[in-house]
Amino acid sequence: MSDSADDSCAMLVASARRFATEVIAPMVGVDGRDGALEELGGVLTQADDLGLVSHMYAGGPSAAAQMHEELAVACAGVAASVLFAGIGAAAFEQFVASADNSSSQDEVRALRRVAVVPQLPWLPAVFELVGDGDGWRLAGAHDFVYAAPDSDALLVEVGSRHALVRLDALEPAEQLHRSGLAACCIRRVEFDALRLEASQVRDIDELRAGATAVRLWLGLCAIAIGNARGALDQARRYAEERYQGGAQIGRHAAVQLLVGGAEARITVARAALSHLATSTDPRALAMLKVRCLAECADAVSDVAVAVEAVAVA
Repeated sequence: MSDSADDSCAMLVASARRFATEVIAPMVGVDGRDGALEELGGVLTQADDLGLVSHMYAGGPSAAAQMHEELAVACAGVAASVLFAGIGAAAFEQFVASADNSSSQDEVRALRRVAVVPQLPWLPAVFELVGDGDGWRLAGAHDFVYAAPDSDALLVEVGSRHALVRLDALEPAEQLHRSGLAACCIRRVEFDALRLEASQVRDIDELRAGATAVRLWLGLCAIAIGNARGALDQARRYAEERYQGGAQIGRHAAVQLLVGGAEARITVARAALSHLATSTDPRALAMLKVRCLAECADAVSDVAVAVEAVAVA
C-alpha cells in the first residue's frame, strides 16, 4: 500500500474514532434497548458526510474493518447499521454500473438512499425471482438490518441478480415492520409475487455477487472485536472505581488474570480478522469467522465474570 493510501486509511479510522466518541457514545443508552432509533437516520447521514459509508471500502477491506471496530467500541448496533449502509452503497454502485445506458444510470442514481437486503451464502435462499413475460415476479420474506430509515428503495439480492424495489410500490401487506435492539434497526419484508419491470433486475457477475457476504463477515467480526474492546474498557473503569477489601478490585489477582486473558483473546480475534481480510477460500473464511467471533464472546465473558465476581464477593 502506498504512503497516500496509508494516510487515507489512517484518516478514515481516525474519523471513525472521533465519530464514535462524539456522536454515537452520547446517544447510547438514552432510550433503553432501542438506543434512540429515531436518531439513526441523522447519525447515518453524518457518517456518510464523513465518508464512513459511501467511501467505506476506498482504503481496502482492512481499513473498513478498523473503522467498524472503532465504531463498535461505542455501540455495536450503530456500527452494524453503518456496515449495512456501506454494503448497500457498494452494491448499489454495482447495480448502477450495470445499467444499459447513461439515462438509466441517471434515473437510478436519482434515488435518495437504497438499503440492501443481502443473500447470505450459508443460509437457504429466502427470495425467488421468476421470469414473467417481459418482467419478473419476486417472492419471499426475510428479516434484515435496515440501515436506512429514510430510504426509498430496497436492493434485494437473489443469487447473482439484484432486484431494485421502490418502497412506494409495496402493498400494505408488504410494508416493512421494525423492531430495534441497541440502535440496530431490524426490518421484515415480505413479497408475494411482486411484479417488477425488466429494468429493475440486473445480473451481477459471480465475483461481485459474493462480495456482500465477504464484506459482511469482515464487518461483523470487526464489530465483535470493537464490542469486546468496549466491554473491556468499561470493566477497567468499573474496576478502578470500586473497592473490595480496602483495594481497587482491579488490583485483585483474579481480576487481573481474567482481564489479561480477555486482552489476549481480543488479540487472537484481531489476528483471525487480519487473515480473514486476505483469504479467498470460502471454507477458510467461514472457519476464521467462527474463531474470531468465539474469541470475542469469550473475552466479554471473561471481563464480566472478573468484575462481577469480585464486586459481589
